[in-house]
Amino acid sequence: MLTWVSANPVQKPDACSDQRSVQFHHQNAPAHGLTPNFRITSLSPNTKPPRTTPAYQSARQPDLALFDTPHIASCPITTAPPVPPDLSAGGAPNTWPQVDAANLATLEPSFAPIRLKLTGVVTPKRLSHLPKSVRQLRMSECFGVNAKALKSLRERQLQLVDVSGLSLDAKCAQELAKYPALTALNLAGNRVGDAGAAALGESQSLQALNISGNGIGKLGGKALGRSQTLTTLIAQDNAIGGDLLADEALVAFGKNPSLKYLGLAKNGIECAYSLAQNQYIETLDLRDNSLLSLDLLDMLRMPALKHLHLSEFKARLPSSSVMQLVATNVDITFYVNPADHQA
Repeated sequence: MLTWVSANPVQKPDACSDQRSVQFHHQNAPAHGLTPNFRITSLSPNTKPPRTTPAYQSARQPDLALFDTPHIASCPITTAPPVPPDLSAGGAPNTWPQVDAANLATLEPSFAPIRLKLTGVVTPKRLSHLPKSVRQLRMSECFGVNAKALKSLRERQLQLVDVSGLSLDAKCAQELAKYPALTALNLAGNRVGDAGAAALGESQSLQALNISGNGIGKLGGKALGRSQTLTTLIAQDNAIGGDLLADEALVAFGKNPSLKYLGLAKNGIECAYSLAQNQYIETLDLRDNSLLSLDLLDMLRMPALKHLHLSEFKARLPSSSVMQLVATNVDITFYVNPADHQA
């Protein structure tokens, strides 16, 4: 099936806001102060976040029903949804009363696995007061997040972490890669580079990763392509394509047996033949790359492919190829920039 989507061109947001506005649905949950500079929010599992239109049109993503809190896009996690904490004896709503850092740890016995959103300034000492039962932690609106602060959370059994848009470096990514239970990570809009990508590619638990806009090149792309655990990878707005080394990265992606969703939009990819050899990818997003019409035909031969997202092709296809497009079972979506068609 062929689909044409027209989207008004948008300016690229800055690194601090770019991916959060695209990949997250924000929830306006009440925040309760721990200190003047440190707030913690218990996100109610029964309230779904409002649907918002992203500034940058995102491709179709896998089912996100497991996460009704602000979440990483495209992260189908196989573990069971966390059980909401019992914070009251009388069935009161799942929001915290005023709790300070001094007595937070004393509440530990009453907590089932919980999800927290932090805002304000964080330090390793403050993070040490978080309950050990925290499983999902969002810190994208915090200040002071660095490698030392992330190291203080290593002993927690965190499964989902959002640290998008915080200008974190490779050392931070290396600390996150050491989290033993981490299955989903939103690291979009940082600057971890190839070294950070290489560390995350070696993680033995990570299943879903958004690492868009991190200055990742061919070496980092190659390391991610060799991951044996990732099923969902969003790595748009990097520099994985462009020369001979880039083909080594695409060869790695082409041989990867675990990936089901791969987002490589806006990476300067000029040839997708090696990538098209993958037999397991179900959804592929290659918008805003310099692909040829032959690449499209190669990708249509991918045996598991169900959804393909591309920018409009300017090259003409022979009539036989057009018939192949019409007959394919792959759901192909072409994203058209109206500015390209203005007289």
